[in-house]
Amino acid sequence: MTLHTLIIPTYNRPSDLTRNLRFLDAQGLRSKVLVLDSSAPEARAANQAALADLRLDLEYIEYPVTLHPFDKFADGIGRAQTPYASLCADDDLLLLEGLQASLAALEAEPEAVCAHGYYFLFGFLQDAQNMDLTTMLYASPSIDAADPIARLDRLMASYQALTYGVFRTGVLQEVYGFLGRLGGLMFRELLSGALPVLRGKVLRVPEFYMARQHATGDDAKRTRWHPTEWFMRDAPELLGAYVEYRGVLLEALHRWTPDADAARMAVWQRTIDVIHLRYLARHFPDAVVDVAVDHEIHGMGIDDYWSSPKLQNSLLEAHNNSFAPPPAATPLACWIASAFPAGAIDARGHVGAWPLVRTTEVRHYRFYGSLIDERLSGVVEIDAAQIRQLCRSLDAYPPD
Repeated sequence: MTLHTLIIPTYNRPSDLTRNLRFLDAQGLRSKVLVLDSSAPEARAANQAALADLRLDLEYIEYPVTLHPFDKFADGIGRAQTPYASLCADDDLLLLEGLQASLAALEAEPEAVCAHGYYFLFGFLQDAQNMDLTTMLYASPSIDAADPIARLDRLMASYQALTYGVFRTGVLQEVYGFLGRLGGLMFRELLSGALPVLRGKVLRVPEFYMARQHATGDDAKRTRWHPTEWFMRDAPELLGAYVEYRGVLLEALHRWTPDADAARMAVWQRTIDVIHLRYLARHFPDAVVDVAVDHEIHGMGIDDYWSSPKLQNSLLEAHNNSFAPPPAATPLACWIASAFPAGAIDARGHVGAWPLVRTTEVRHYRFYGSLIDERLSGVVEIDAAQIRQLCRSLDAYPPD
């Protein structure tokens, strides 16, 4: 029996989709694959051509170009008939070892609704000879407290999206049923993480799970998708949208805990507000506020400074610090010396220079300090064997 359905939405990125499918095929993926295509006609034709000669168990489904992405996701998720399902962006790379470990974790833990491993960024350099592996993106610990509100607090304290985790299919379908109640990207994404942790435990397995491409710069052009940008643009609108989002959370809680009385629900509402204050506060470090105030008092608005390097770098640093402990006094773990060539680690056990390069028969993999970071030593469980396996897996990633 097929255990898992992989759902790949795509929109006008035929080259990315082609590489993604070829990579999955080369790894020997045995999941059912659903490709959800709302591309323009020319890209749609290229996508259809890419399906030829693949050994994947694949179903191709077409949608109107104008369909909202979340509506497309919901329809695709509703078609899944396997016990487990997950989404994968058309330009990301799902690693088979991480998928298998996630499925095994869900099979072993009936109270868990979602499992996933470590996400990292790759690019900008990616060709037949080289591949940059730059940043550990998502690696926070499992969210496995017994109390649902405590789990929500852990999610928001170091928020990392659950969008691409492996879910029990029924839970994922239920979650996306709620998502249709909200408009806009930000609170739909938050809801797609908050609802699962209210429903059950979310497990982090110690395996590389997904490689995500560096943003192309389009994110800086969006509006009302990031809490900092939205608050600075229109705080009352953001807070109004939050109240609507909170209402959906409370409705779901009431459905899943029907014995809770009105007094208990009132306590939960207040607690949810405080929990989300923690989430919002993390997006307003002093350096970000300083940039905003300096521009605003000189008559410039959010569109003038949102993409400034100082502001964006401060937000990135706040994200990285949210799940990593302070830097350790000890040098990098000794396993790094066995994963990379002689001379990469000096006599004191420190890295001589970044990036560290591991070379296979296919290409050079350049590992950067923000991927293998001393601060993550108490959070991320990686060893030399996993580094070697990661490179072997990525050898199957085809160049343009």
